[in-house]
Parts: sequence; C-alpha cells; structure tokens
Amino acid sequence: MILFIMIMGFIFGNFTTSFYYRISNERRVNGYKSLSGEAPHCSSCKHPLKFYEYLPILSIFSTKFRFICNYCGASINPVYTILEFSTAILFALNYMYVTSGESLVLTLLLIPVGILTIALRINDNKIPNYLLWFAAFLGVLYRTISDGTFYIWFLHLSIFMLVIISIYKDKEADFSSVALRVSVLAISCCWLETIPLLIMLGIHSFICLIRKLDSKYIFSLDWLILYFMIIISEAIL
Repeated sequence: MILFIMIMGFIFGNFTTSFYYRISNERRVNGYKSLSGEAPHCSSCKHPLKFYEYLPILSIFSTKFRFICNYCGASINPVYTILEFSTAILFALNYMYVTSGESLVLTLLLIPVGILTIALRINDNKIPNYLLWFAAFLGVLYRTISDGTFYIWFLHLSIFMLVIISIYKDKEADFSSVALRVSVLAISCCWLETIPLLIMLGIHSFICLIRKLDSKYIFSLDWLILYFMIIISEAIL
C-alpha cells in the first residue's frame, strides 16, 4: 500500500511542478487543451513532450538519467525533480502516521500546496493568494471534522489576528508584506490544536530572534514545522 501512496505522491508532485512552472512564468494554470492552456513541453525549445517524458519516474528513464531534454539537450531544472521526490516522500510519511480517512486525505492535499508555496517563495517570491486560502480552507475542514466544532480554530484565528493587528496598526508597513510573513502562522491556527500551536509559535519566535535568516527561509521553516506538528499530533493521538 505504501508503494501505491508513493506513486500517488510522484503523480501529485508532477502536478506540483506543472503549477510551479506556470505560476513562476505567469502562465495559466488550468487546462491541457490548446483552448484552455498549454500541453506539457520543454521550457527551452518548446517541443511537446510525450506522456512518458513528463510523468514521474518514467521521465527519468526516458532521459537515461541525464536530466536533459531529449530534443534540445537543455538541462532540466533540478527544482522539478526535488518537488516530485519531496512530495512522494512526504506522502509516504503522512500515510505511516495519519490513520483517519478524512484526516489522511486533507493532510495529503496540504503537502503539495506547502511544497509549491515554499518553492515559489524561495525561487520566485510569487505566491498566489488562492494557494494560501486553500491551505487555510483545508485546515478549517480538518479541525472541524476532528473536533466536531468550528469553535477551536475560529478562536485561535481570531486571537492571532487581533494580536497581529495590534502589533502593526501603528507601523508604516505594507500590510500585504506583513500578511505574507504571518500567512503560515495564520494557516496554522486553522490546523493545530492549542498546545501544538503554542509550541509552533514559540519555535517561530525563537528562530526569528536567534537566527538571522532571510524571511523566505523562515517562511519555509514555518511550513515544515506546521507539517511535522500535524504528524506528531496525529501520531500521539
């Protein structure tokens, strides 16, 4: 079963790379047909790819492990391979520790969203708002199903937003940039119970105070902390 989950992870990872390419190049993310989008093609020579040249694992064999285009010889962006393998590995890890059917589906969907936003933040600094809203929506479903009520996530998010507004209300700052910096923490309010959320906020504060990291790496670490706090919570429960 875990092999099947990893194959699904590779497939979702392939979709993630497609989203990454289209978003970073400001292209439409929907559609395969020419009327609604573009078929898979080499980003260098634009040559259309056969199905086995863009599917996970099969694409590696089609290039004979050279990771270059079969038509123009251009190197394949290593980010694509990293995205696919990361998604597959996290899918397998998720399956090992999350047993509830609804929780498993929702946490599996969170993985490609988180990996995609990390890649976009580090390499392009372009994160569509709908990705963040979708992650928050998944968290709302996850907590509401787990708790049987919307009270907990709503309370977490309300208190968090009040704190953020009180901190930044007198500062001259672009609120959109502030929103991006705290977006994963806001999403975490929808996903985590009280104690895991407090632990995550403590780790985030420690990283910000002790480590002088670029905000894009703090953003990435927040995603990883959120994911592993979910896994730990599921494993304990």
